[in-house]
Amino acid sequence: MIELDWDGLALAGTMPIMSLADYVTSYASHPEAKAAGTDGKPSGREARGVLGRLRLTAAGPAHIGNEIDRLDEDQGESLDDDGPITYDSDNDRGYELAIDILSARPRGETASDLRVSVRRLQDTLKGRSAPRPKLRADILRLARGNV
Repeated sequence: MIELDWDGLALAGTMPIMSLADYVTSYASHPEAKAAGTDGKPSGREARGVLGRLRLTAAGPAHIGNEIDRLDEDQGESLDDDGPITYDSDNDRGYELAIDILSARPRGETASDLRVSVRRLQDTLKGRSAPRPKLRADILRLARGNV
């Protein structure tokens, strides 16, 4: 059995009750958890005016949901590399290695294999331009010898 705490005394074994008026008052002044104040820090109860975007930092990639289930079911029939896919923008070592491999090949042949101009290839290899997702995937395939 649960006793209701109508007086807000917070006694052991009781459940505090909030009136509708108290709820409306607390809602009107609650902090917005997903927004930043004018100083760029998480907004608090005192934040006023237009709120900005809150910058978040990820601790690292984590495999969730269906990805975990598929890891157990994989029996080696995949065309992808072994191991799970990680979505980590700082983890570009495979792409950097592919660029190193393709930099050693003749420019004209590599550009032809990737169906881009030699100038576009040079800009991509030197890091002066970022390739679109399709070209990036083609670069990785060519470096692996799959094009």
